[in-house]
Amino acid sequence: ARKAIIEAGKKVEEASKQPVMNEKGESDIQDPYEFEFDENKEQNLSNAPNDTTSFKDVLNKAIEYVEKAKEAYGNEDYDMAIRYAELAKKIAESYTSTGIKTTYKVRLIPERRDCLWRISEYQYIYGNPFYWPLIWKANKKQVLNPDLVYPGQVFIIPEVD
Repeated sequence: ARKAIIEAGKKVEEASKQPVMNEKGESDIQDPYEFEFDENKEQNLSNAPNDTTSFKDVLNKAIEYVEKAKEAYGNEDYDMAIRYAELAKKIAESYTSTGIKTTYKVRLIPERRDCLWRISEYQYIYGNPFYWPLIWKANKKQVLNPDLVYPGQVFIIPEVD
């Protein structure tokens, strides 16, 4: 149970440190969740988020399950602690793999230069070149002209609604 809780806590902590897009389409790093677990003391749930926290709802749920796992462990309900930890881990993995906070670094490819059209065309981005305006709108501060992107620029890739 202890191992499962620590794995889940670290996975959730890692997920919470990824930048998210705010309502203006800008990169925004929220206050990250800091996992703490000491089996020799009573668990303090003070670092668990409350309803006013700005984490995404999905990440809130993962954090909530880690905290419940720690609480169950403290109550010596190890089976339930493992279940909560596994749920938290799965949610955190889902959170990081869905592209909620994806970035792309423009590369220098002489024979086929990166541009917003090509970036959105990549299968691991959108798989559709016609979505290039989404990337442009989310990165307007650094892309003044959508025809000009430069190697080394890092773009936020927003989710498609």
